[in-house]
Amino acid sequence: MTEHSAAPAWRSSDILRAVALAFLVYLALRFLWVARSVIITGTLGVLLGLALSRSVDWLERFGFKRGLAATLIVVIVLGALVGGAMLAAPKVKEQAAQMREKLPAVIDSIDNWLNAHPEVASVVGGELPGAESSGQVGQREPSKQDAANKQDGAAKKSEKTTAGDEKKQPSLSDSLGGELGGLANMLFPFLSNTMAALAGFLLIVFVAIFIASDPDTYRAGMMHLIPRRARPRGAEVLDNIGAVLRSWLVARALAMVAVGLVTWGILALLEVPAAAVLGLLAGLLEFVPFFGPVAAAIPIVGMAVTKSPQTALYAAIAMLVIQQLEGNLITPLLLESRVDVPPALTIIGVAAMGLAFGLLGMLIAEPVLAATLAATKMLYVSDALGDTSVEPEPESS
Repeated sequence: MTEHSAAPAWRSSDILRAVALAFLVYLALRFLWVARSVIITGTLGVLLGLALSRSVDWLERFGFKRGLAATLIVVIVLGALVGGAMLAAPKVKEQAAQMREKLPAVIDSIDNWLNAHPEVASVVGGELPGAESSGQVGQREPSKQDAANKQDGAAKKSEKTTAGDEKKQPSLSDSLGGELGGLANMLFPFLSNTMAALAGFLLIVFVAIFIASDPDTYRAGMMHLIPRRARPRGAEVLDNIGAVLRSWLVARALAMVAVGLVTWGILALLEVPAAAVLGLLAGLLEFVPFFGPVAAAIPIVGMAVTKSPQTALYAAIAMLVIQQLEGNLITPLLLESRVDVPPALTIIGVAAMGLAFGLLGMLIAEPVLAATLAATKMLYVSDALGDTSVEPEPESS
């Protein structure tokens, strides 16, 4: 019988190398966490660059250099956005003023309704109605002394309420203001001031220009990280990921425009105040799947209430129909089945990225999921498991 040889003991140099490697990994992860906002913003620039690369390819056929073509496209797009904003600014400013004027009235009306229905207010506050009267199993019946103490406490509380130095009970508008302020601080840690917002915008623009100008350089750099024998397959995976991200971004942009215009038109027909601003908000929030449309529907229904409850009902139904058409018809037709991200996985991914990284994480959650699924299908499902039915169709040029 052969005896198993004992495992070689670790030398001091091996322990030092392991500790140094663990420390370097910790430093790398720490750096990535500190720079997460810049990395996520750069990822948005990469997505925009991939979308622009096809337009740059088209201009290159007419003799334009890629750097000039990418810059020209960005300038044209920004010029169109600025020009459209300048043309729409007076109307948007007017309707934004209407929205600021009417929104407090909406909040106050909801506050008054909650005060008139304390049973609903108790549920909103986290306490079930009738919790005190229902009791629990084994709980003793209140005695006469308990009732007397309760009446005495209620009398003292009434005296404190009527005192002049008693603080006013915060209203719904005050509570919402505080919650929205805290939410803004959580969602916009990187874009907390004008200079940071400008820096983030410039980062996205320049990264997009560089990616669109010379995508082959960055692709070749990634190929050098892959073993030589696996590079042909790696090239196929990278090309497929690029096609998936381009399809996703173009489809999402077109869906944003469609949802914004349709929402604006329907709200204008319903004579909802600030229809243009609300349509613009709905189009912008469409970039964040599932959660964006829900967030856009809240102010839309709130502004419709100022018109009439019936108008609010029509606006809510219209938003539901628009989102169903966008999710089940418009976006699938634009994507042409190239991007296949299950809705449940999208909800979990967007929620997790939003919790970890705020609004910027929610913006890139769906494309990151799409790229991950594309690579998983090709490298694991197809190559490792042998199921070639998930192989993507060749992209038409």
